[in-house]
Amino acid sequence: MAIVVAVLVPPIQQTNHKPNRYPIANALSHLFKSNILTVFGFEFYHKNNTVWINGKYCYNNLFKDISSPINIIHDRFPSQIRKDHFLAIQDTISNIPLGNPYSTTLLCRDKLACQRLLENGGIIMPEVSDDPACFTQLLNIWKQGFIKPQFGALGQGVQAVTPGMHLPQRIQGLVPNQSEPSILQRGIYPPKDWAGMSVRQLMQKDIGGSWIPRTAVLRRSKQDAVVNVSRGAEAIPAIQALPSDTIDYILQQSQSICSILDAQPNGIYNVEFGLDFVIDGEYRPWLIEVNSRPRGRLEQLAQQFPDRYLQEHEAACIQPIRYLASLC
Repeated sequence: MAIVVAVLVPPIQQTNHKPNRYPIANALSHLFKSNILTVFGFEFYHKNNTVWINGKYCYNNLFKDISSPINIIHDRFPSQIRKDHFLAIQDTISNIPLGNPYSTTLLCRDKLACQRLLENGGIIMPEVSDDPACFTQLLNIWKQGFIKPQFGALGQGVQAVTPGMHLPQRIQGLVPNQSEPSILQRGIYPPKDWAGMSVRQLMQKDIGGSWIPRTAVLRRSKQDAVVNVSRGAEAIPAIQALPSDTIDYILQQSQSICSILDAQPNGIYNVEFGLDFVIDGEYRPWLIEVNSRPRGRLEQLAQQFPDRYLQEHEAACIQPIRYLASLC
């Protein structure tokens, strides 16, 4: 029998697009030949003391409906925005392992708790405070910083701040109409002539349990300290613009970070992390954030340079599924 990996995704509108329009669909055909069936969906139920899914799988360039028992789940559900829906799903799938585990997701979501854990493990990060009474004093010392929602995601609500600016105690996060406690993180001065420069290092676990570093993506902007492609930042392979020592340090730190997170409960089910580093004026990288549901950065390179990065992007799409199947 095939190993069935369910990919937990939110409801999406039906389209007429063929699966081969999506890079992951092309890659899934290789898994199917390896007797790994990948089913996308969000409807789970119990049958014969087993958890089943109503979902879709790809076959012969078509999306097909399927009902199937499952072995393990890759969690890609937006549980912050759809919290009630996710909790209801959890009640049904409680005995099925998740990759990444929900405990890991909650840890990475809490920027302050995650930073304290990593600092205790020897990872150096820019100083951070969650005490609004200290924000003004700290910012006067640091000269620049970033106000962030403590549980934010996708860059929502992040603001670059300097002395004299308003420093809110609460800030809008990812969930609409819901504010979160603010944290203040020390700003890192970027290299000369740049307003901001950051690197996303995608790390994925191979079937032997080791961590694979994917091609690091550099985002940089001459106008905006919050370097985000959606705000106009440039995205290029990091190796094209950063010194080799910088790249080596990022890789070294990334392995250490993943090891620390693997030591947490259910760490065996960790499948991937998106590690964000900012680059200072001496081209030293500083970890600022860990993302448990990374997306989009390698895809940007695949779109710009398909001959060089499309194959890697497709491999990255299915690596979590391949690893989770190996645990079964």
